Amino acid sequence: MLKVDTINHKLKTLFHSDEAFLNQQEGLKDVQQQKGNFEFDIQEVGISNVKLPIILKEQERLQTPLATIKLTTSLKSNERGTHMSRLIQNLELYLAKPLTLPLVKELVQQIARSLAQERVDLAIDFPWVFDTTSPVMQLTSTQHANLQLNISYDSPQTMELWVVMKIGVTTLCPCSKEISMYGAHNQRGFITMQAKVDETAISDNWKHDLKNIALSNASAPIYNVLKREDEKFVTEEAYQNPRFVEDLARLVAADLEEVHWIKHYKVTCENEESIHLHNAIAVIESNK
Repeated sequence: MLKVDTINHKLKTLFHSDEAFLNQQEGLKDVQQQKGNFEFDIQEVGISNVKLPIILKEQERLQTPLATIKLTTSLKSNERGTHMSRLIQNLELYLAKPLTLPLVKELVQQIARSLAQERVDLAIDFPWVFDTTSPVMQLTSTQHANLQLNISYDSPQTMELWVVMKIGVTTLCPCSKEISMYGAHNQRGFITMQAKVDETAISDNWKHDLKNIALSNASAPIYNVLKREDEKFVTEEAYQNPRFVEDLARLVAADLEEVHWIKHYKVTCENEESIHLHNAIAVIESNK
């Protein structure tokens, strides 16, 4: 059996844990701060798949969803590494406050200043909960959409801010309705709206604006709670408003054209077909 002293010596050797090493609290070498010729600029370096709770002050309720975050900066060719810990520290500091568009703008500007970098990119992805009311029985239940805030910062003059919403709807096939003696096939569809916004003009109710555009152009909305009277109404509503995926994309695009705070948009509509194993998809993009 090895003696205790021998074991301790081996552990110290293995982990370099001698007194001189443990006492180097001052003057620790900062390797990532090294300067030199590292050949290439890096367009994006930072952290991704960060999970942090955020605060949403909504009309209906205070929400604290768990967000998935990506935060990166540029890095010059004469710098070896970036400050990953500063990125996390700033995220935790700023996202302890209610999430607003001015807040994310302030966050990326602070990152650019503190790291002395020219470009910062931030993406925050999170679920947003809203109330729905069934059409006949007037029963309230919650529904959700997936939201994303994307901001790219080069300077205060060249900053781009995008909002993204993905929301579920019901669609019914016009062709199936036309050729069938009984009923028509329908499916769950998803509408994704990506909008480059004018931050000086965007509505405080932008989430509801996008939600209403999506739901009003579908064959019917989706509800979490429906009684029989509601189910009859929704089924007949969808039958009376058939939509190809092409129809849905065009109708949503037409409404986005009229939104004054949107400068550029992309609409993606995708139906999970009920009589096929594939999906149907249509995409429209426009620079207003």
